[in-house]
Amino acid sequence: MVGITLWKKVRLLGFLGLLIAIGLVFTGCQAGASPKTQTFDIFMGEGEVVGEEVLEKLGVPSKSIVAEWHRWEPDILVANKGDKVVLNVSNPRSGSHSLVLTAFAVDTGLLVARTGKKTVEFTADKAGVFKFVCATSYDPKKSPRDCDPDHGAMVGYLIVLDR
Repeated sequence: MVGITLWKKVRLLGFLGLLIAIGLVFTGCQAGASPKTQTFDIFMGEGEVVGEEVLEKLGVPSKSIVAEWHRWEPDILVANKGDKVVLNVSNPRSGSHSLVLTAFAVDTGLLVARTGKKTVEFTADKAGVFKFVCATSYDPKKSPRDCDPDHGAMVGYLIVLDR
């Protein structure tokens, strides 16, 4: 049989239509979609770089921590313009941190080490890409300490899509 049967054409068009619909949902291009509430659970995360082979050659026991880094998790949030955004922010790390999103006047204040939690809400009333940071400067002399040496790298982004 040469060519595509009518049934195969219908199935192919239906599949293509499904792909287009999924693409519109994921890009925020829903025609006439009303604002929603977007809730994000975000926390200060931590990662470690562990050295083994090189350290063993230097006489240092394996599995020694060479470096650690901190970051917001997730570090990319996506909402639509007009959406109400709820951030449930927590800090399970050993240093105190805070989350500030200047573009929307969001500031959690100090989130104490291990137990600090704060919920903030705002309306994403402008489209664009907006940076959020830890606004608690690193202070190694405090105990428990404020922030960590990689303070400047603790950033994330809120992407607000225009409807």
